[in-house]
Amino acid sequence: MDSDPDPHGEFGAPGTRTARNGTARIGAGESKTHMAGLIGSARFREGVCVTALLLGLATPASPDEARPDAEAAEEGSEPGEVAQAAELPPVQPPAIAVGEVTVTAARAERNVLDQPGNITVLTREDIVESGVETVPELLRREVGVFVTNANGSNPTGINVEVRGFNNGAGNGSRTLVLIDGRRANLPQSGSADWALMKIDDVERIEIVRGPASAIYGDNAMGGVIQIFTRRAERPLQAELTARGGSYGLRQGSVFAGGSVNDVSGSLFLDGYTEEGYREQSGFRTRAGKGNLRYTLADRFVVDLEGGYTNDRRNYPGALTQAEIESLGRRAANPGNMPDFYNVQNGFVSAAMQGQLLDGVDIKVQPFWRQWSQQSGVGDRGGGFYSQESDTS
Repeated sequence: MDSDPDPHGEFGAPGTRTARNGTARIGAGESKTHMAGLIGSARFREGVCVTALLLGLATPASPDEARPDAEAAEEGSEPGEVAQAAELPPVQPPAIAVGEVTVTAARAERNVLDQPGNITVLTREDIVESGVETVPELLRREVGVFVTNANGSNPTGINVEVRGFNNGAGNGSRTLVLIDGRRANLPQSGSADWALMKIDDVERIEIVRGPASAIYGDNAMGGVIQIFTRRAERPLQAELTARGGSYGLRQGSVFAGGSVNDVSGSLFLDGYTEEGYREQSGFRTRAGKGNLRYTLADRFVVDLEGGYTNDRRNYPGALTQAEIESLGRRAANPGNMPDFYNVQNGFVSAAMQGQLLDGVDIKVQPFWRQWSQQSGVGDRGGGFYSQESDTS
């Protein structure tokens, strides 16, 4: 689309090209001529030129208004006077409030912008809006977090790694997982049991990418994932959640809590049952957790917490190509049934934290945890083998 050359001859060929380009970008209508006149009279002052474009886009001139303005600019006014008239106060960018506070990266409360690491904070609102059913499913969406499932049919067998330590390199043992400050990584494998973590009991998740072993020791080579569970926030609150889906998925949870003066408490119950995509891949879990908190003089907080989880996990086993062709992909291995794990996990925690002096914080958190497993597997010859293991 062409426009008339600059009438004063001051801008020359480059000015004419600029006017043509500006006219073509604005779109249809007489407001195009208005915009081209403003650009041609700005003497290529970048601030004036941009301001004139924004003004024309926000309030397009009508055909009757555009012609007199353009004629006045061309015939009766000096280009500098038109430029001064077109100048507007600079538009200030909107202020973005970053009020997120993290405690994982430095083991103390710091603003996210004051931390040198790569940190992501997921709030309860983010979790509810995501619509996910498990914590690993939520973490899978984050940059630099790798989630794999060795089982594939139920929530067991999941590994979560940060910064590339996935599969053969780490298998979940190079990412430290904390739940309310307690280590969730198992001593025998170095990885966390993600099937024990209930999404409806999560209030907040902090992800710290990059080495943190100098602060947390082993398991933190790839990063740290800390999960904060829910606490009572109002005098009285209750929440009931229910889900259902294919392959026999049924899940429900109850969260209730309240506070009176300086004392607050909460209770969480959860049940989950799934038959699984393949035969003999069912999963069933029952969990309960309670919390009691006391605030002393607005400076110290004493937190008592305990919980218990009981799972039964079935494993379908591997299939050969011939078995897949004859039995189908959903079949279980006919030679190693049954194949199951029963897992019990219980813990008791007591934490005290507060501020001794200005700038001096203290936190003491002793806890006890026991993880036990009973497993059984059959072989092709009809034998059955069982094993028990306990970790405290």
